[in-house]
Amino acid sequence: MPQYIHKTIAYGGEPDTPDISAISTFLREKKEYTTRCFDLISYQLATQILAEKEAGIEVLGSGGLFVKPRLDEALHYDEEWHLVDPIWCMHDAELIFQLSKYSNYCIPAPNILSPETDDDSFDSLCEQYRALMREMRDVGVQGHVLIATHVDEIICEELTGRRISLFLTRDSKKEDIECLLEYQRTIALYDSSMLESLLDQYSIATVVLMDPTIRDLEIATDLMDREKIWIGGYNDREKKDENRPEQAFWNEVAKRAKG
Repeated sequence: MPQYIHKTIAYGGEPDTPDISAISTFLREKKEYTTRCFDLISYQLATQILAEKEAGIEVLGSGGLFVKPRLDEALHYDEEWHLVDPIWCMHDAELIFQLSKYSNYCIPAPNILSPETDDDSFDSLCEQYRALMREMRDVGVQGHVLIATHVDEIICEELTGRRISLFLTRDSKKEDIECLLEYQRTIALYDSSMLESLLDQYSIATVVLMDPTIRDLEIATDLMDREKIWIGGYNDREKKDENRPEQAFWNEVAKRAKG
């Protein structure tokens, strides 16, 4: 029987600050991506996508919590939230589209900007998030992934959709996952041991295993069809080896997909 290769998806991550020589080399060798409005965040977005493409990741995603300064600049609070200056977000969207026509932009969920989710101001923040993401998709971004450590019914109801998904980091709790599954049928899991109980309660179309071991894959394949099991990557600082290049991380994600 031929080896089964699982589909792969990238959720971005939290890159290290590169040294000057790496940036200089990139600027010299990748001039087509640096013609205008290119800064450190632009460099980090570009190197993520290029590493994912080189590794053969199927669903690309560039970004992470590190792009929060873009949102801080684009959105302003004055009794309610307003979209004021999205120019750098638009430049990011153009860059991502130039690098890949089928990549998601992974950005912090709105409850990272404003932790209080039970008032009218948060409703206005979600409204402006939707407007900002719509503008970025008009420029060419395929879709958005909202990165969160915690979710509730408000954020799930307001922001999940066909081209917007929520990704829960390893710090999330089971109740966050259960809340999200009320609204979204694809879930990323760091702990495969909870998969059986989740399947008993929710309709899950796709499970994305994060940092899976061989045992994690065995548990999942005992419970679901193989085509419903994907391998995901989010290059967070907690599990990152010292001096581990971005490319090495995504190569490892692709390797895991081969079982």
